[in-house]
Amino acid sequence: MTQAPARILLLGGTGFVGRHVCEKLTRMGNSMTVITRRANQASAIQNLPRVNVIEGDVYNLEFLTQCMPKARCGDQSDCHLARYASCL
Repeated sequence: MTQAPARILLLGGTGFVGRHVCEKLTRMGNSMTVITRRANQASAIQNLPRVNVIEGDVYNLEFLTQCMPKARCGDQSDCHLARYASCL
């Protein structure tokens, strides 16, 4: 039995780990919506098939509430790989 492709909301998809997760999941046929603080840092994933990059703050509940319906349809998965921006 083959699993149908999923629509996945990925927070933190432009970092080192997130970029590789995004690449692997799209190679598996999944569609990705990636939320990032700076879309200009998403060059490594913007040209991947089935990837939609949205610029915004993952700590802004109103923003996330607006993004989630746009990213979802059918069976979903959410993956949170974002870190707090000022922790370093």
